[in-house]
Amino acid sequence: MNRSRTEKAGPVAWDGYCDEPVAWLAVGEPVLGTLYGGSGPIAYTHLLTVEEAVEVYGPISEWVVGPGGFRRVCFGETVLSSAELGRGFDTRTLPEGIVTVEDPDLDWPCRSAVPHRVTAAVERPSIGSVAPAARITSVFRTR
Repeated sequence: MNRSRTEKAGPVAWDGYCDEPVAWLAVGEPVLGTLYGGSGPIAYTHLLTVEEAVEVYGPISEWVVGPGGFRRVCFGETVLSSAELGRGFDTRTLPEGIVTVEDPDLDWPCRSAVPHRVTAAVERPSIGSVAPAARITSVFRTR
């Protein structure tokens, strides 16, 4: 991880699963985007990347997806569930057996007897937007 970048910045968002920082804000640097943190949008100047997480925590040992996409990823022994971490990452580059699919629909004995249910619809702002277009659900926790 580029330590000089994150040392000058203060963490502003932590992963909801492992409580490790995933976003930083540095005064004087351009804001790259916002995350939803429960009490409103959180601006950041640096967001943890997959490459940085591999460098800090270890290689990817499991990448979990489910209905709606990304669920969590395990780097070495550290599990991160921040959805922004998985956005845009090509899972086809991972070794065979690393990607796990969790889908309760696949476990139903007779899928035709029970209609598919959507529990939440979520919109996320694009990178560089200042305010979310709609309420965003995420696993970030603020302090």
